[in-house]
Amino acid sequence: MACQFSAVELVYFLFLPWIFGLVCVTCFELGLSELACRLVHRRKAPGAARIGHPVVWLLIFGGLAGTYLGLIRGQEWVYGVVHHYATHVLP
Repeated sequence: MACQFSAVELVYFLFLPWIFGLVCVTCFELGLSELACRLVHRRKAPGAARIGHPVVWLLIFGGLAGTYLGLIRGQEWVYGVVHHYATHVLP
């Protein structure tokens, strides 16, 4: 995508709800899988891994919040992003 858009257009492209939502879903899934891997590792080697690491919870809750904003509330959001782009970037 970086080859097709200028830097400003790339930022707007990344804030479109379907792209932003997919990134957030990926972060949520990464947080869940990291939590599961830490639980398995903790079971095999007790005391080896800290299960409730703040980054894991940040990925889970941040991913859920971003999914809500990007994919569920995205229809209203896309109008705001496109309107802002058309008003401030296009000549």
